[in-house]
Amino acid sequence: MISALFYITGIVVVLACMGAFYSYFRRYRRIRKTETTPIGEVRTGCFEIKGRIVALEGALSSPVSGTPCVFYDVAIVAGRRSRWFSKGQSMIQDKSHHPFIIEDETGAAVIDLKGAEYALNLDRKRRVARAKSTDPSVNAVLDHYNLSNKIGDTSREGVMLYETFLEEGDELYVLGYVNRFEGDRPVFTSGDCSLLISDKSEKKLIYHTILYTSLYLLLFLLIVFLVVIYYLMDKHPG
Repeated sequence: MISALFYITGIVVVLACMGAFYSYFRRYRRIRKTETTPIGEVRTGCFEIKGRIVALEGALSSPVSGTPCVFYDVAIVAGRRSRWFSKGQSMIQDKSHHPFIIEDETGAAVIDLKGAEYALNLDRKRRVARAKSTDPSVNAVLDHYNLSNKIGDTSREGVMLYETFLEEGDELYVLGYVNRFEGDRPVFTSGDCSLLISDKSEKKLIYHTILYTSLYLLLFLLIVFLVVIYYLMDKHPG
């Protein structure tokens, strides 16, 4: 029974690592083989552009910091934490955006975020030791999501607030598919090639993609190695 459970777990982890490795490797190949195109020269197909964010319908306010933005992603995680590890329970994953365009010196492009992949910098990370913080703004966030009474009020329990947002004027990297135009503006969607949105520089984006590709490959090889060793020991216990 234990052997069967070990093999099943190993196979599941191996498949998950393979999927993650393939996803990051495919992203790396797409970024490297696609040259940056001025927005004014974009036609139908897969293109890479860079430009500044311009809001079309005002701005949102991020629930955590109140920062005016066109996109935010807020995660609230609760659980026991120590110096060496954490065991968190995801309580809230909240994303929202307002329509915006990307502009460069040659034109503007519309970004349809449906189905997009994000590689964004984490703007804020904050730990709250108890359900009720001494910071009124944190309490307001917990109350906003109706979490104040759902979080243990002990010294070993905590809440982590993660906040990512995109502000008007931010430089954005976009890699996606164009198959239609709104006037003279190309519309980037997740079509024949997936839509990638990032506020990192292209050099930093490539570095992180290579890093995660390598980590998942190493983890895949390690799990396969452990499964093989366990199999040999199970078949030849002496």
